Amino acid sequence: MPPSQVDMGIPLIQGLEKRRGEISMKFMMGLHPRAEATTIEWAKTAEQVGFDAVGIADSQSVYQDTYICLSHAAKATSRIQLSTRVTNPVTRHPAVTAGCAATVDQISGGRMWIGIGTGQNSTVQVGLSPARLKDLREYVVAVRELLTKGTTIYKGATARFHWYHKPIPIYVAAHGPRSLELAGEIGDGVISGLGLRPVDVEFALERISTGARRAGKRVEDLDIWFLGQMHIDNSYEEALKPMLGSLASRAQELGRRPEGKNLPANMVQRLREYTERYDFNASAGERIHGGETSNTRLLHELGILDLVVEHLGIMGTGEQCLARVRQLEKLGVKGLITNTHILPDSKRTEIIRKWSESVIKRL
Repeated sequence: MPPSQVDMGIPLIQGLEKRRGEISMKFMMGLHPRAEATTIEWAKTAEQVGFDAVGIADSQSVYQDTYICLSHAAKATSRIQLSTRVTNPVTRHPAVTAGCAATVDQISGGRMWIGIGTGQNSTVQVGLSPARLKDLREYVVAVRELLTKGTTIYKGATARFHWYHKPIPIYVAAHGPRSLELAGEIGDGVISGLGLRPVDVEFALERISTGARRAGKRVEDLDIWFLGQMHIDNSYEEALKPMLGSLASRAQELGRRPEGKNLPANMVQRLREYTERYDFNASAGERIHGGETSNTRLLHELGILDLVVEHLGIMGTGEQCLARVRQLEKLGVKGLITNTHILPDSKRTEIIRKWSESVIKRL
């Protein structure tokens, strides 16, 4: 176990810890669907046990369609928010995204959010590159204008959207300094994948605040969520094992442009090498079947697993997970997205309930 994870008691940065006060942390369960019945079961369970939202992955080559699954979840629930987690500017035209999101919003009675990032797994699987930040900006503006005005100029052409004119909140996903600033500037909300260490939380909030100020907003005006990889078991070691595939995927994102992410100097080159050697075909297998792959072996070979866990992991016993979540709450984290997508589908409902009993109901 990484030393800093022994009690999930990573030392707090001087001056960063905040009093809990009236902060009430919200929780989103990240879902990665492969069957209609399990998607409905997971969404219903998440709502019943106290989650505030469910986010459904958009990776057409690996999972079922995000909007169809969100529609199933909408019909099976009545309270929780529903979100793409996340779509991208590459695989769908803005009018298609607007139409899909509007459909779910209408079915759900106004509970839809649109999560948008640059794309990675979904784009690579069809031989395309992730969007650049300027493309992400243009896409977010276009989707928002289609939903509110019914027309926009996108890539020099006029696009129209006739049947549903209502603002749907757009949450911009970001993993680095520049994208966090952009998210703060153009998003109604932000999904930070930068990390969960105190230095990561502080840095993310600073970058988001910088972007918000550019748009005449305050960081307090934004709904900000932090992304983590979660699993509860009888020990840290038992919780870690089934999550290696998920951590392997997140390590690849951490290694993309690692500069400016407050990483130890001796780890930057290792993360670069990891990203260069990362196998997206193996990644698809990790996401569907779990188990050991070339990517999970590479985590050990390059000695980066402990760093990745410290960055993004919330795993161990219920007490260990609760301790880390309480620390995040003190740091100012008000929204936490928990991912468990490498676990066998048969265990997902059990894990959702465990998280509620061990964490949500005890905060």
